[in-house]
Amino acid sequence: MLTPPNHTFTFRLFRSCSTAALIAMLAIGMAGAVSVENLPSIKGEKAVAAVGGNPITLAEFKRALATSHAGAMSAPRRKSEDPPLPGQIDYAGIIKRLVDIRLIVLEATNMGLNQLPEIGNAVDVFSRNTLIELLLEQHVEDIGVEDAEVKPAYLQRARESKFRSAVFKKKEDAVRVETEIRDGTDFGTAVSKADQDGLAEVEAQGRFMKNVDLTPAVAQIVARMEPGDVSPVVTVGLGKHILFQIEEIRYPEQIDPQPWRNAQNQVLTQKKLKATRDYYEGLRKKYAKIDQPLLESLDYESASPGFEKLRRDKRTLVELKGLDPITVADLTGALDQKFFHGVDQAIASKRVNSAKTEELERMLHNRILKKVALDKGLDRTKEYGLRVREYEEALIFGMFIEKVITPGIQLDMKELQQYYDDHRERFAAPKMIRMRSLAFRQKSQALDAIDKLTAGTDFDWLAANAEGQMAPGAEGLLRFDGRLLTQQGLPEGLRKTLAGSATGGYRLFSNEERGVHYVLRIEQLVDTGVRPFSEVQKEVAEIVFDQKLKAAIDTWTDQLSRHYPVEVYLTTD
Repeated sequence: MLTPPNHTFTFRLFRSCSTAALIAMLAIGMAGAVSVENLPSIKGEKAVAAVGGNPITLAEFKRALATSHAGAMSAPRRKSEDPPLPGQIDYAGIIKRLVDIRLIVLEATNMGLNQLPEIGNAVDVFSRNTLIELLLEQHVEDIGVEDAEVKPAYLQRARESKFRSAVFKKKEDAVRVETEIRDGTDFGTAVSKADQDGLAEVEAQGRFMKNVDLTPAVAQIVARMEPGDVSPVVTVGLGKHILFQIEEIRYPEQIDPQPWRNAQNQVLTQKKLKATRDYYEGLRKKYAKIDQPLLESLDYESASPGFEKLRRDKRTLVELKGLDPITVADLTGALDQKFFHGVDQAIASKRVNSAKTEELERMLHNRILKKVALDKGLDRTKEYGLRVREYEEALIFGMFIEKVITPGIQLDMKELQQYYDDHRERFAAPKMIRMRSLAFRQKSQALDAIDKLTAGTDFDWLAANAEGQMAPGAEGLLRFDGRLLTQQGLPEGLRKTLAGSATGGYRLFSNEERGVHYVLRIEQLVDTGVRPFSEVQKEVAEIVFDQKLKAAIDTWTDQLSRHYPVEVYLTTD
């Protein structure tokens, strides 16, 4: 028998959508569903189902529903399908998944798996982090942004710069020309001479490009430039060194909604982060008094007093209002845990002293924010209880799978071979394609080029003479120069464009977002066949294991449902 794959079972933890949005989602495609108002209350909570008398609450269902709608939720180690469209959500499947999880958690709890130290320790850490998260969420929930705050960020995104560039093969040539320009030589004169000397390729005319279409390195430089400015030498790609000059800057006359929303989200995120930092700094000043001389005197890398002695040092390092102080021993223990692969090795490599301040700040952050959250009673909120319970159930579920179900799953080489033989098409090697391209700004020019090529015009002649082509070195331009490519690795839109193509044919691929229209000539199509079993054996084992795991979980939940009564209150026709 083969050893099953080594799996770690975890859940993704989710955050609630707004109540209004979730109620609206409940109404989508649920003809005949029990109304939310008519659901029974169990232990003070609206319940969509109950397992062994314990409710699966409406709140839990809403969170699972929101996640399913986003296409993000899947049971441990189960293959998730594409997220359904509104009106096609598998409500019954979501409820069944919640019931199955609860059944296994109940059984695991009766077995005492919930008492394992690793479960308790993980839940303790998560509980603290959740309190802090809720506190900070609460602090920034009413923060918004005005249009005037968004406008500068939007203009940076929407700005279009017209620039002329020179691409050098050698950096030393680019640096020399840059120096000439800094010394007073006109940009056009300097780069034209470099072009004539064969040192650079220079664009004949400037062109407009949006900041979002540039590489991050170039975009950061362009954002600081004004018309007439010349860039420093920028190295991009493999061995390309660029100098460019900004000739003109313009902005769209009408606000583009998507860049505006992106800028709005960026500004809002930054504003909330600043509010969070300011809030914590205020709390830190209020609650903490650090003995800075003592902190600076601690030498964890010296033989004297030594790490072990500092581990027992009870001197107060930080006084905390309303909390136990942080001692030298506390910080030492935290550093020991930080370097869990071996503090001796960290000491030898001189990494401990540099980490002490950061580790102390982490301890202060956690202790102060947890105290404030508890003082506000956030540990008594439904949201806190739901998040912690979800996390704990996920851990218990995973522990049951690992310790009870997985050991009983065995893989046999014959069944792996049989699955491979029955599903050979699933293991086909990626198809390859070889093609060449021309890139145009205007779609009409690209279509005209295809007409000429189809009529018999030579591709190389057209590449050298067609008007409206983009410069080969333009940033963000896809290049197809006859190299053999994996079709699977191409952008999705391009794969669709190439579907059904034949060798010698031509296709138009338009990237409307970037304003580029590609004329593609299909040089060669290569079908590399099916990968041999020896190559895909591990992949096959994963698939077969997942199938057996799902079947085992279904068997367990079916049996457990006879011991823990299951009632479902939210049904669909």
